[in-house]
Amino acid sequence: MEFRICDGDLDPDVFEAISQETIVACDSETSGLDWRTEEIGLIQLYTEKSGPILLRPSGVIPIRFIELLEMDSTRKLFHHAMFDLRFIANRWTCSPMNISCTKVLAKLAHPGDKNSLKELLDCYCNIIISKKMQVSDWTSEDLTGDQLEYAISDVYYLPLLEKKLLEKLRNEHLFELAQKCCDHIPTRLKLDLGGYPDVFAY
Repeated sequence: MEFRICDGDLDPDVFEAISQETIVACDSETSGLDWRTEEIGLIQLYTEKSGPILLRPSGVIPIRFIELLEMDSTRKLFHHAMFDLRFIANRWTCSPMNISCTKVLAKLAHPGDKNSLKELLDCYCNIIISKKMQVSDWTSEDLTGDQLEYAISDVYYLPLLEKKLLEKLRNEHLFELAQKCCDHIPTRLKLDLGGYPDVFAY
């Protein structure tokens, strides 16, 4: 599959094209799990018109990428949005808007069941993806072909998965609740980055 690499920030023509879309699938690859101390190695974006876009962070602030995240007119679709957005917002101090998350949708659709991206794609789309590159070195300047293929697959199938999950949620009269959960993600992100405890706990 053809893809485009952007260094430091989205190229102007890429930003112009993606910002016209109503939905863009997003993901990130990191050096570890702790958003306070680990690094972002790669950010992946996908729309049907643009194809896969791979953004390699550098020392510069990705102004256009941040603008995309903060646009309310374009929905940013993640799997486990809170994981990716904690890293992104902590590094670049931004306020993402209009977020959707297939992990949140899956937890509403079937509480307690497994909800990894690999399991959901197999269950809903009959698609098998490999996760063997998940823990590889994503901060390397020279990513391997296997790493690039893995990174692309993580965003390529997200729109289809979201469509399947939303169909199920509509059928079970959970669509509005799912929307409200996703609408809450930017607020939850600010609470987490601000170091606040669970404000809903006793």
